[in-house]
Amino acid sequence: MAFLLLALITPLVASLLVWLLPASSPSNNVQGLKQPHRSHEDHFIWIGRVAMSISFLCMFVLWIKMRLLSDVYQFAFSFRWFQFSLGFHQHWTLRIAYGLDGLSLPLFSLAVLLGWIIFFAVRPPGEQIRAYTGWMLLALFAVMSSFAAIDLLTFILSMELTLLAGFFLILRQGKEQHWDAALQFLLYRGLASVFIILALLGLAAAASRGGLWPASYAVLSAVLFHHSVPHIVFLALFIGVLLEEAFVPLHSWFPNAMQDAGAGVAVLLAGILTKTGLYALIRFGVGMMPQDANDYRLLIATVGIINLLYAAFAAWSAKDWRRLISFSSISHMGLALFAVATLRQTGMLGALFLLVSSGLVSALFLLTSEGMFKRLHSLEFSRLGGLSKSMPIASGFLLFAALGSLGLPLTSSFVGEFQSIFSGFAVLPGFAFVALLGLLLSAIYSLNAIRKTTFGPVLDSTLMQLADLRWLESWPLALLSLFLLLLGILPNPFAQVALSAFHHLRALGG
Repeated sequence: MAFLLLALITPLVASLLVWLLPASSPSNNVQGLKQPHRSHEDHFIWIGRVAMSISFLCMFVLWIKMRLLSDVYQFAFSFRWFQFSLGFHQHWTLRIAYGLDGLSLPLFSLAVLLGWIIFFAVRPPGEQIRAYTGWMLLALFAVMSSFAAIDLLTFILSMELTLLAGFFLILRQGKEQHWDAALQFLLYRGLASVFIILALLGLAAAASRGGLWPASYAVLSAVLFHHSVPHIVFLALFIGVLLEEAFVPLHSWFPNAMQDAGAGVAVLLAGILTKTGLYALIRFGVGMMPQDANDYRLLIATVGIINLLYAAFAAWSAKDWRRLISFSSISHMGLALFAVATLRQTGMLGALFLLVSSGLVSALFLLTSEGMFKRLHSLEFSRLGGLSKSMPIASGFLLFAALGSLGLPLTSSFVGEFQSIFSGFAVLPGFAFVALLGLLLSAIYSLNAIRKTTFGPVLDSTLMQLADLRWLESWPLALLSLFLLLLGILPNPFAQVALSAFHHLRALGG
């Protein structure tokens, strides 16, 4: 309990501290000349770094202390607020409750890891450091809270906090079209929240017996084991997931936000925030409405395959790295959705591997390309070429990210793709065969982008004069690469933790 509480509360307290501390006045006028100021708000960045470092250390302790094959939420704690009447002898106790199981711990850890890397790898413009740090810490707390929640109210409040923090991050850190991108983010994900909240209220109502609306995940799962849920509840959840994950045809907000966001915000969006939707589908859809999930299996699989193929073709036709990364993320989430549709433990495990791998690969792509953008001020393929000669380190990380994206053996993406396809052939062989085409397209667009960027002809002589990535820019990329390799070479510890949760999801096959 103590380590989960510390991991969660630290970024929240740090965010409040950032807003409460006074901003230092820069001394940037010396002898009538305006001097660039860089350090007058550095202490805000260091507050974020220290806070996420504490959460990062707590994350390792949680993995060490995690008990396998346990059927209860671990490290659980809760705070009771109050109880109010809903009429007709029905009541709802409001409480904030947290805990972790094999499904939530990997995604919680992904949020902590990427949040920690964001603060060390990305530096916002000097005049935006305070706002960036405050909103980023709040966003990280909210998404960590979403994964660690074991109560409907806690999950809903956390989801709304991610919406608020994400909106202001895009608005304050965006580029040319920051207002349009922020507004699209707010509208699409706000609508997603409406559908998901309606679905969760429907779950609580369906489980209501004897005047009590249960909100605890454990109670809901136990009660709904004996009661059916109206189909409209599952459909509302599924529509909310489509909006939350930026699935086709409800995807336009995501490439626009990614195109306009700063590097840290883009990592937050692609690496963490767009993983909450599929998590909700597995947790609430498959875990609490298994019969509905089975009834709509073909619909889920169809949507997954459409996204896998459409986004792969869109990534292939992308003109710059940001749009390619955006559609690549959507394509990988399409495969993960197909894996969920198999309703098998191997499929669920594959989907979880894909969620984590996609977050790591997206972050590696984004941070490497950001290093190039700082030097070139462009990520358009038409302006790149032959960078392996002047920037061999950056080119190497970019190549490794591409190999991880296409599912090279010994990377975590390969484990997720193999389990997803293997599970698909067991129950939906036709869909699985089409999914193989999507994996082939992934290899084509990834390697084609690498060819244009690093191994093509040098299009401009100024490209030969670019400085390569420095050590301070390289070590976060090396750490992301290491995690991609570790999960691919040693997937068993991760898989055993995840299976401890999937063993208790109802109606899953082998």
